[in-house]
Amino acid sequence: MIIYCFDINSKDKKRFNTIKRRFYYDLKKIKPLYGFFYSKSVICVEESRETEFDLFFSKYKEYIVLFKGYLGFLQKIYGP
Repeated sequence: MIIYCFDINSKDKKRFNTIKRRFYYDLKKIKPLYGFFYSKSVICVEESRETEFDLFFSKYKEYIVLFKGYLGFLQKIYGP
């Protein structure tokens, strides 16, 4: 499993909102939610989708800070 941690950056508020809107619109199209963790700035995906998500994030490399890690397992402790 792969975990991506990202943060959208822009000094101009209007530009930030434009990038954020487009980023989440495009993210929704590739459907990261298949039983894995997804939050405001963290996404966990199967290793088979690594190339797909690397390509997605590369479109926004000028506007985001991105960290990527490989997980052996992920365990849910609390929550619905």
